[in-house]
Amino acid sequence: MSVIRVGIVDDHLLFLQSFGLLLKRLKFKSELDIVLETDNPEKLMYRGQDMDVVFLDLNLGEFDGLDYIQKLKTHFPALRIIVVTMYLETKMMRDAMKRGADGYLTKRSSVSELQSAVQQVLEGKVYLGDDVMVGSKPVKTEKTKTASSFNRYNVKMYLTNREQEILEQIAAGKSNKDIAAALYISKNTVSVHRKNLMRKLGATSVAALMKIAGEMNLIG
Repeated sequence: MSVIRVGIVDDHLLFLQSFGLLLKRLKFKSELDIVLETDNPEKLMYRGQDMDVVFLDLNLGEFDGLDYIQKLKTHFPALRIIVVTMYLETKMMRDAMKRGADGYLTKRSSVSELQSAVQQVLEGKVYLGDDVMVGSKPVKTEKTKTASSFNRYNVKMYLTNREQEILEQIAAGKSNKDIAAALYISKNTVSVHRKNLMRKLGATSVAALMKIAGEMNLIG
């Protein structure tokens, strides 16, 4: 990837502008280009195809950030979404990941975490900030592993409803063409979801995907 195209959505103008300036100062493997800074998530629906990574707040005034995670993933399955929020609670994190978020940072996260989050999600991994809470204790995760590696028994919370549907279709032996017809989506969209499933479960082949899914009771 020669350029990392980034969008930022937050309803606080000062944070929005400061966050963009911070990102531009960080060093990444590729050049970073901020293509959208806005307080209106509706604009993402028109520009999602122009971005690789979106930073999204959950509290967006009249808009529900969680709903927009799901909408974005439905329309742009390959888009990587990193939540940046004040919410530390596990339930909020799980809700965000279930809807399709690839990373979850709080506004107390460090600059190094921010840098790592971008690099990890672009490599197809899940990233959780160090201060995301489970009850009263921070979640401790290994940032270089997939969701299935650091949380094999709760990996289902990282699968979107659409990914779960497609996983069951794959388990039934359906081809991409058959799955696309059954779910009224394009074959390309099925292919992207299939790739997302494999990266989330740490599988390198369909056979491995089915084996891991079976071990985790993700399919009937």
